[in-house]
Amino acid sequence: MAKKITRKELLKEPDEFLTLSAKAIGFATENKDKIMLWIGGVIVLILIISGIAYKMNRDEKASYTMLYKAMQVYDAGMKNNGPEKVFQDTEKQFDELISRYASHSGGKIGCIQFANICYTAGNTEKAIMLYEMAQKAFKQNPSMTNVILNSLAYAYEKNGNNEKAISCFEKVASGSETIMKADALYHLGTLYAAQGDTDKSREAFGKIVSEHTDSVFVKIAQEKITG
Repeated sequence: MAKKITRKELLKEPDEFLTLSAKAIGFATENKDKIMLWIGGVIVLILIISGIAYKMNRDEKASYTMLYKAMQVYDAGMKNNGPEKVFQDTEKQFDELISRYASHSGGKIGCIQFANICYTAGNTEKAIMLYEMAQKAFKQNPSMTNVILNSLAYAYEKNGNNEKAISCFEKVASGSETIMKADALYHLGTLYAAQGDTDKSREAFGKIVSEHTDSVFVKIAQEKITG
């Protein structure tokens, strides 16, 4: 699960527009004799750059603010209601967040958060769609990709599509990142066994025992091999 961002953390960032403007004013004051001939062009350039930076900063903050509000509704709902009701209460907010800020950090994190909510509520179809969207959003982050792929595999498995679940778990298990690998190997061993592929099942459990000795699955994997 992605870390929940507090409102205090969201608002503590310096305003990039004010920072850039202050630097521009200071530079102009100290070097006004040298820049008189091209000051007009410099001002235009500064305004363009500052405007873009400010908009990016503003949109990032807005995406986190919307995420924060959606998670407040989720947290409050989970105290008194089941996951299905919470899904219904938060769906509109998360859908709006993801629609408006899909390319911003708050929207990307919200995509994972809402996918988890959908999965817990039993809406595996929407969970799969959101996990796939999140996978694309975090494609440059191997660790996050592993977490998302593992969650996607769970959703496929819960939805009865074991072939796609195996495919996702295999990508995690064969990758260079270690995060979630033992978990993926354990589920692969279980799914292979369900398919009657004993050799692949034993191989998956064997990798846990030999390569992930600190995993919580080690004892179970050993029992699967010796049993």
